[in-house]
Amino acid sequence: MLHAIFKSVPAEERTLVLRQQRLITLADNQALLTVGQSCSEAFFVASGRIRIETPVGPAAFALTGALRPLEIYIEQLGQAQYAASNTLRAMMASTVNVIPLSVLQSLVLKYPDVGFELLQHGFGGVKRLRQGLRRVKSEPARTQVARTLYDVAVPTSDGGRVLERGITQSDLADFTGLSREAVNKELRLLSEASLVRKSSRGMEIDPLLASTDFLPWND
Repeated sequence: MLHAIFKSVPAEERTLVLRQQRLITLADNQALLTVGQSCSEAFFVASGRIRIETPVGPAAFALTGALRPLEIYIEQLGQAQYAASNTLRAMMASTVNVIPLSVLQSLVLKYPDVGFELLQHGFGGVKRLRQGLRRVKSEPARTQVARTLYDVAVPTSDGGRVLERGITQSDLADFTGLSREAVNKELRLLSEASLVRKSSRGMEIDPLLASTDFLPWND
């Protein structure tokens, strides 16, 4: 199945794109792309979650983003090939559709709506998360954890949000810049306030976490 960004492309051309698309299945913690690797493709997340690891020093990486289903990762749309500046790694069992950059470049030139949709679905989610994290760096640890939980949780059909099981406390610590011990402490306090709870789906997130203005510690 093709991503919704191709909805403005005529049926015949969508069929051609579909023929050039390939599906990659990843196990938990398996790398999809590594820093320095030559890349000439765009990555469309179909299921699971893909973490973005950015080098911050010799043999050191920081978790700087997480790609959800329907989000797209492209570093250089204007080039036919580039050396990856980040590592992409599965946070859980995941599937990713891969399409050659040359195919996307051709479509963007012919159908501007495709380029607009790429911006909306591709870089938007990662940028929002990074901007949100920068915004809360000076705020209390509990607020940082609360906002990050809400950002990385997946919307559910009943209007709630769930933090999938593949996302660990270590991942949350990477996102917030806090220690794992600090994250664990804040999660415990959020649980005592009935704002998060464990279920068969993962960790259920209360919608109140979307706005820390209404959280109990801001009274």
